[in-house]
Order: sequence, then C-alpha cells, then structure tokens
Amino acid sequence: MIKAASVLVLLGSCLVLVSCSLKKTAENAAKTTEEMNEKMKDLKETSQNLKERTDALESEMTFDLSHTRMIEHLDRLFAETSRDNVGVVTSLWQLFFGHNEDPDLFAEAAFTMHAMYFQFWKGQSGEDLAELDARLEIGTELLFDRLFKHIPRDAQVDVLRPNLSYKGVAAIGAKLDEVHARYLLGLKRRDLPRMTLYDYILQALRNRDALARGEHTPRAAAKILQWEHEAVYTLQLRHNILPVMVLARTTDFQDRKDLRRFWMWWKGQKIDLSKANPEQLKEWTTWLKKASQTRKDLREIGIRPEYNRKLAELFEGVDFGQAEIMRKTDPSAQEMLLRDFAVAFTKNVAESKADAEPMPVRKADPMDMIAPSPY
Repeated sequence: MIKAASVLVLLGSCLVLVSCSLKKTAENAAKTTEEMNEKMKDLKETSQNLKERTDALESEMTFDLSHTRMIEHLDRLFAETSRDNVGVVTSLWQLFFGHNEDPDLFAEAAFTMHAMYFQFWKGQSGEDLAELDARLEIGTELLFDRLFKHIPRDAQVDVLRPNLSYKGVAAIGAKLDEVHARYLLGLKRRDLPRMTLYDYILQALRNRDALARGEHTPRAAAKILQWEHEAVYTLQLRHNILPVMVLARTTDFQDRKDLRRFWMWWKGQKIDLSKANPEQLKEWTTWLKKASQTRKDLREIGIRPEYNRKLAELFEGVDFGQAEIMRKTDPSAQEMLLRDFAVAFTKNVAESKADAEPMPVRKADPMDMIAPSPY
C-alpha cells in the first residue's frame, strides 16, 4: 500500500510538473504570437507607408514629366527652340525659298495633348476626382498661358496671311479632341464618361454665366473660363483649320508659296479623287464633320462662328466633281465613301456662306445659377 501510494504521489508530481510546463509553453506561445502580430502590424504599416510614398513619388514624377513634355512640344510648335533662332538673311531665305514645315504643327499639337493627358490619367487608381481636377486645372493653365502670347487681343480670325502663331493655335484647336486610348481606360476605371479637352472647354463655356461651379471638375472649368478669350479663339480657328487640313491633303496647297496660292484662290483647282483609298476618304470626311460640329457647338452655346474668308474661298474653289458624285443614284461601296466626303465638303462650303443665321437666345438672368454636371 505504501509503495502504491508512493507511485501515486510520484505520478501526481509529474502531472503537476507537466501541467506547469504546458501552461508556461502556452504562455510563451501566446506571447510569441502577440509579438508576431505586432511585428506584422508594423510591417503592414511600413508597407502601406512605402506604397504611399512610392505612389506619391510616381505621381510627382508623371506630373513634372508631363509638363516638361508639354513645354517641349509647344516650343517646337511655335518655333521657340534655340535652333529656330536664325538670322534675318536665313529667315528671309526660308520665307521665300525654304520648305514648308506646316505639317509638323499638327504632330506637335497632338503630342502636346498626349503630354497633358499623361499626367492627368497616369496618376494612381486611388486618386480621387479632386486630384485629377487639380491636374487638369494646371495642365489647362500651362496650355492657355502659352497660347496667350500668340493670340491677338482683337481675336482676328479673318487674316490675309496667317503667321506661325495663327497656325500654331489653329493646330492646337484641331487636336483638342485628341486622346490616347490608354488614358481612356483611366476614365473607365473611375466610372467617368469619355471627356477630351474639347469637351471640357465646351462644358465650361456653356456654363460661363454660372455664379457657382457644379461640374465634376470645377477647378478645371473655372480655369478655362479665366482664359475664355483664348479658349473661344482656339475653337474659332479649329473649325477654320480642319477644312484646310483636307485642302492640304487633297491638293498641292501646302507646296505653294503666296503667289501660287493667290492664283489658286483666283482660278480654283480641279483634282481627281478617284484613286483616294477608303481610309483617306474616311479621315478627310471625319475632319469636315468635326468642323461642322464645332460650328454647331459654338452656336448652341451662344457664340457666332467666325471665318477666315480667304481660306474658305480657297476651299470652295476645289472641284473634284462633287455635284456629279452626289447626283449618282446607285453608287458602289467605294463611291458611297466619296459621296459622304462630297456631302461633308458641300456642307462646309454652305456653312461658311450662311453665318448670318440667327443665334440662340442666351439666359438673360444668371443669378444664383449653378453650373450643372453632365454626368
């Protein structure tokens, strides 16, 4: 019995020791788990801070790079780079005998738009609309601030011999609706509609009498209206230059100097578009439709379209058999494209002659008017 009791006491002691050991192990495990949780929490906070700093750095870099590129393209657009600073003799030689470099204007204008959208939509997906509004505001100010010194205070559209400033602003106007497909994904990601700078400008001008901003991008709208004179002038040159782009692509207009252009204006020019391929016809037709749409948009917001009469008359003097093309009753698929082009061409000619059409009546009392959002 004594031996059995001793065994029981020994077993009891072992159990107590084991129990204490297990308890201590559990406590140590709990302490280790708590320490690991703390470390994981610190690690998550560090990772989040690192991500925020990385995102901020990328946003800042895209912001700076975008504006640097805009400035570079605008410098080239208006020939304000160091290589463009040539002497008087060289300038006169280039004026009368040099090559025509006007086609570069449209490339530089398009790249300017892409550069602005780079910082506008390249930002992080977590950026809210207010941040994007601020980016568009600054990009818009940079653009119009540069255009300001190239736009006359009298906003003269009907000039006899457009200079480089005129053509540069017109090129920007032609490319206001330029936007890269990659940046449209940024709009979609934020559940926003397709909006180009052309759309933002129209939206702001439509609501220009509002006493309070109600757009989704109110800072950008306000900035556009602060440059209303420049914005309107750019739109005016847009609808004038788009038909000239067609003129340059379908005739030898861009190869001519002043004297030969005068002859073209006086005598007109016959051309053959039978060999134009479908893609060319579609692009030219699109340009003419954009010109017509711009005039329509201007009228709808109470602004009368103005014309460069000499350019409009040059355009009107082009004869590619448009009357006969539109009379054809059973055109083929290719002929239908040519017919669409002829219709758009004829419409542009008619619009330039009908600018005396009555304008829509603007709201007389804008008191307490809130600019509505299109979204």
